[in-house]
Amino acid sequence: MKSRIIIDSPGIDRILTRMTHEILEVHKGTEKLTLMGIQTRGVNIFVFPNATFS
Repeated sequence: MKSRIIIDSPGIDRILTRMTHEILEVHKGTEKLTLMGIQTRGVNIFVFPNATFS
């Protein structure tokens, strides 16, 4: 089977930027907003600097 690229790095950047804008518009800012995810495989795309979780 021939492999192919479905989405490239700039495409991922555009998607993440648009998702961020949508979230901020819906929630009208970041107060009381928590984003979390479960990594199933691959690598982290973002690590919260100086974050503490409880």
